[in-house]
Amino acid sequence: MNALDIARRLDVPERWAAIARLRYLRPLIVRSEKDLAALRLTIEEARQAPEDINRAFLALMALAQQDKLARKLITYHHECRRLEDFLAGRQVAETREFTREQLDAARAVPMETLLAQSPSHPNALVCCPFHEDRRPSASIKHNVLICFAGCRPKTGGKGWDTIALLMERDGLSFVEAVRTLL
Repeated sequence: MNALDIARRLDVPERWAAIARLRYLRPLIVRSEKDLAALRLTIEEARQAPEDINRAFLALMALAQQDKLARKLITYHHECRRLEDFLAGRQVAETREFTREQLDAARAVPMETLLAQSPSHPNALVCCPFHEDRRPSASIKHNVLICFAGCRPKTGGKGWDTIALLMERDGLSFVEAVRTLL
């Protein structure tokens, strides 16, 4: 849940919530970037003195913290960008939730309509859109695309429904994918 969702639930003006959240996030980003730079310096110092066991231990600890902090920093930057876009009016701050019926309708769109080719019969194989196929290596079962060559959705799971296919193949957000299918 983001700041604008919380503002709506608490009946607080969205603009005020966006400004307040940005005032919190900007110093946090600066602090996190400094921390990340310090961690990288610790790691680099340990590489230059491999015989120092204390530095090696600190470098291991820094490596573990570096990944976590980098992921958080990316999240903070994305949230900042969304809030700045909202305040500049470049993007409607809409977090409309779709009804269950709308999501079911989006998932019910035949997978064959989204692929370049359609199977000749229900158990036929199709070419996977996520890797070069000389011979078809994927099948469609219950409107889910399953690749037998090892491709897996970024969201986990065994295959792609129509929403996940559009999100991953075309780089759409969840909302954009659902709107495209409806």
